[in-house]
Amino acid sequence: MKKSILLFSILSLASCTTVKKFNTEGFTTYKEYILYKGDTVAKLTNIEYSLDNKKFVKEATFRLLDMKHGDKGRSILRFVNTTHKGWDIELDYPMEYFPTVK
Repeated sequence: MKKSILLFSILSLASCTTVKKFNTEGFTTYKEYILYKGDTVAKLTNIEYSLDNKKFVKEATFRLLDMKHGDKGRSILRFVNTTHKGWDIELDYPMEYFPTVK
């Protein structure tokens, strides 16, 4: 679990610094799904509301459904960020796609 949190943190930090550079063309939503050119790539799995330093924080977590689109992670984050301004956005990569990490 710690390794997956560390992996996700690294991916998140890398994507936060350059999120504006990634292309969001071809992405759409349908209900709780994110689609890329009609192919389902991620699903909304959690919505969290919390207080952080006396600030109200909204967070949405999406789960990547297929590593075929794993290279589009940063673009997915950028797309969701443009449609949900002010929200913290996370994208989970399922651990079964990383068999060497245990």
